[in-house]
Amino acid sequence: SQREVALALRAAGVVVSSADPGLAARLASDMFDTLGRVDPWAADSPIKRAGVTTFPKDLFLVLRVTQLLRGLAQTLGVDDFSCARQWAPFAREALRRAEPSAQEEREMLRRFSQPVEGV
Repeated sequence: SQREVALALRAAGVVVSSADPGLAARLASDMFDTLGRVDPWAADSPIKRAGVTTFPKDLFLVLRVTQLLRGLAQTLGVDDFSCARQWAPFAREALRRAEPSAQEEREMLRRFSQPVEGV
């Protein structure tokens, strides 16, 4: 769901200026998947409606590679390539290996479901 994607984005350390989970989910998709076209100058661009206020340094390379792959796919006319789909099995396996205990999970959900002060 959009709420789960928004929470996952927040759990990854990406903070956006909007509390709208749909907007955060669209930002996540635009940042970390190659499907679709992204136009940051479009009137309905999610980046215009909700800026990214915090972005972890260790995710920057992932973001940049995704954007390079998106540009390459568009240049080559490949419309159905999703790097998120390609990476999903590897991400699931990494999450499975790093699965937190029930207590850690509750703490993580509590921490990331609260609003950020000053945003």
